[in-house]
Amino acid sequence: TMQDELEKRTAATLAKSERLEKELEASLGKAADLQAEVDQLNRAYSETVEALQAEIDGHENDTQFLREQFEAMQEEVKGVQVELVEADAREADLLERLAQETDRADRMAPVKMMLNS
Repeated sequence: TMQDELEKRTAATLAKSERLEKELEASLGKAADLQAEVDQLNRAYSETVEALQAEIDGHENDTQFLREQFEAMQEEVKGVQVELVEADAREADLLERLAQETDRADRMAPVKMMLNS
């Protein structure tokens, strides 16, 4: 009868509806699992980026420190070079004065010998 057919279709629709509801619950469970996995991957990615940034910052700090050390050493080298030039000038001056004193002594030697005799 029509009533039986209607009840059969209603029962089939209810069964299909229950099956679809279970599939939906399973899909929602999978979606939640996938979202948790995505969240975990995002956290791992963020931690990796932070670690790499910290390492880069550390290398930049090391590089800056080494650059400053190098510049300080260059200044020291310039200072030593200036001191060497000044020392060379003093040495040349002293050698010139020594040569003048030696020449003067050589000129005075005959006078000295005459005075001593």
